[in-house]
Amino acid sequence: MNLRLATLTIVSSLVANSALAFDVNLTWYQAQKMLRKPMVEDLTVGVKGLVGRGNFCLLDGQLFLWGGASLETSPSEYAGHFNIVLQPDGAFQADFVPAREGRKNFLGAFPHNDTCPDEVVEIGLYPISSINGFTDMRSFVAYLIKQGYR
Repeated sequence: MNLRLATLTIVSSLVANSALAFDVNLTWYQAQKMLRKPMVEDLTVGVKGLVGRGNFCLLDGQLFLWGGASLETSPSEYAGHFNIVLQPDGAFQADFVPAREGRKNFLGAFPHNDTCPDEVVEIGLYPISSINGFTDMRSFVAYLIKQGYR
């Protein structure tokens, strides 16, 4: 009887607390759409955009750019960014542009490479065909090291 009463108390407490919690009924992507923020998916062939390194992800060992990523309007002075251009084949060419200020931080130049979350995959991904003309990460990293990145 005590176990049943304890269980009922816990369940009713959880229900009451969830009724008081703020309802997140809008995703970040949906909010960006409502605000009419320009996103990667809005770019047309040949048009250049600007994105931060956190908009990239890995899927099956390949680098992709999230279609729902917001386009930046001006680069940070302290963080590198990527200029991207959509190609006719549907892939993006990316060029890393270093920060104007600060040290050459290797991690600041490295595109984010966590596995693509399911919600990002559902919205849409675009393959990256090259970064600074390199078609593989090893070559790009060797280039960064030659440029003084540590």
